[in-house]
Amino acid sequence: MSNLYVRVFTGFYKHRKTLRLRATLGNDAYWIPPSLWAYAVENQPDGVFSDYSPEEIASLIGYNGDASIMLQALLKSGFMDDAPLRIHDWGEHNGYHKTYSERAKKAANARWAKPSIPGSSPDTDNDKDKERGVSIASSNATSIPPTLKMSERISYEQELKRIGKELDGLGSLSDHDRGSKKYNRHIELTTRQTELRKKLGVTA
Repeated sequence: MSNLYVRVFTGFYKHRKTLRLRATLGNDAYWIPPSLWAYAVENQPDGVFSDYSPEEIASLIGYNGDASIMLQALLKSGFMDDAPLRIHDWGEHNGYHKTYSERAKKAANARWAKPSIPGSSPDTDNDKDKERGVSIASSNATSIPPTLKMSERISYEQELKRIGKELDGLGSLSDHDRGSKKYNRHIELTTRQTELRKKLGVTA
């Protein structure tokens, strides 16, 4: 689970922009903007969605209605701006996420570019890290998701959702006899789930 957060003012649910959005999208208007903001925090910290299609945005936030109508409603109600497509006033209310992301990237780059101590070798340094219970994977770089094409990210996220639903149906691994069909399927799904989370940069 991410330790990042997004600001939602208490007046959001009765704000006239929310009411305008609700007039088109119904009660989905109460969760669509916060879901969009939460996605932006982790994936688009500058709040810009210029290279996203309406279908991609709808899929990523879990909206099953007409994607084009949803996007137009967000634009008309004032939750998003056009040219470039972006979240309205993101920099004013949540711009610190962009700064946080840039600092994390700089920290990761600095770690990887850090010169080795004279007289030491990569193998020696790795051994010292292991002794301290530290690994390269525990560096700040772990908070930065790997670079993926949008189509790949959507595909992985959809597969992760399907795996989660199937695992919910299977129940706990301890519910099945070792070596049984359901037991083996559970192992197969959890292994794939771990692989997908690594590719998406999800830590929990």
